[in-house]
Amino acid sequence: MDYPAGGFFVRDPRCDPRWGRAQGLIILGYVRAEPLYTAYRHIVNTVLRPEFEHEKEYIVHVDKLVVDEFLEQMAQGLVILGRKTKPAITQKQNDHAFRIVLTEGRNRQIRRMCEELDYRVTALKRVRILNIVLGKLPVGAWRPLRKEEQRTLFHLLNYKPSRR
Repeated sequence: MDYPAGGFFVRDPRCDPRWGRAQGLIILGYVRAEPLYTAYRHIVNTVLRPEFEHEKEYIVHVDKLVVDEFLEQMAQGLVILGRKTKPAITQKQNDHAFRIVLTEGRNRQIRRMCEELDYRVTALKRVRILNIVLGKLPVGAWRPLRKEEQRTLFHLLNYKPSRR
């Protein structure tokens, strides 16, 4: 085992993608393109499935000026693939970028919502899953979640790990 006990790990994505499987871990999701691994296999669906409405935050760069009307429409939800998306939180970052917090996270949702409004996504990064914000890791690096991050995550998921 290459990592300390603790259950959740972040690792630079440029490392060998087989690393997590070799350690008996699975990818819970990606934050800033960095995989978030966990040994807690039974919480993965609870975190990622749209019906659980957990927050996922993204920074989105687009090909046109980000204007208030665009942000309002994105926040109210749009019809994509025949179904209206749930309301979201949006915030302008600069002329060509905005933040969006989703509780749904359907397949290619942000790209499809932008396309509905004649915007094209030029860059998209997830920066947070629930309470977990990563920041930058050097190549080959990983870190376990801090105790407070893990405690808050378990609270948000209403999960009580069994004591061994």
